[in-house]
Amino acid sequence: MVAAGTVRLRSGEPVSVLGQGVRDHTRDAATRRARILALQHGIDLGMTLIDAAPDGEELVADAIVRRRDDIFLVARLPVARAGDMAGSCMRTLRRLGTDRLDLYLLHGRGSVDLEATVDDFERLRAAGLIRHWGVADFSLPSFTELFLTDPDCAAEEVWYDLAHRGVEWDLLDRCREREVLVLASTTLELQPHPRLSEVAERHGATPNQISLAWLLSHEGLVAIAPAETRERAEEHRAAAEIRLDGHDHAVLDDGFPPPLGPRPLTHL
Repeated sequence: MVAAGTVRLRSGEPVSVLGQGVRDHTRDAATRRARILALQHGIDLGMTLIDAAPDGEELVADAIVRRRDDIFLVARLPVARAGDMAGSCMRTLRRLGTDRLDLYLLHGRGSVDLEATVDDFERLRAAGLIRHWGVADFSLPSFTELFLTDPDCAAEEVWYDLAHRGVEWDLLDRCREREVLVLASTTLELQPHPRLSEVAERHGATPNQISLAWLLSHEGLVAIAPAETRERAEEHRAAAEIRLDGHDHAVLDDGFPPPLGPRPLTHL
């Protein structure tokens, strides 16, 4: 199976359009091993953007041993630790077993000084500890405030799927205007819905695959979902081959209406 396709950062660098989200809620050795194998299998299938939540960093480290150069590695800096960005970054690098991050995201707006935070990101980049930086869970006002500093923000990560479409009201368009790549994170834990089942049956696919195919139909976006088994990784990869038409989108809009006004963002 060929690669799932790519989308480009504002720098022109290509990244996988379909990524893998990693969290680690379990201490069960067998389950953890299955997740590592699933992550490695996903990499083999071309899903090489890895989004490591703080509690998944050590699992990712075990999965990417000897494969670091194949990966576009994303990690998050909790806003509460922004005042110790350098120290937090070094601890993240140690947990991930690497010497650099491809993308480091400030997770949350909080009350931090954005201009100082941008300066801290740029110092990490100058030191070779990160290659790009961005934000996560920034609403449009926060995003607009960030760009008053004219930063080189590469990406914004948001929770976005059929059931959480608040970002469509204004934030998606603003990211496109600024050439900021959108990382659309989803758990794919949607409630069963007849409209979703209708489209899935039409394509001979699963509801999860249709949900991912719907995300992938948007330009300037990476779809990120967790895969806890090899079979689920294969299911996600196959979603990149599904092409939804206008009728499919109309059916899904009927079941999961787009926002008619501003909505609070769903937090990662």
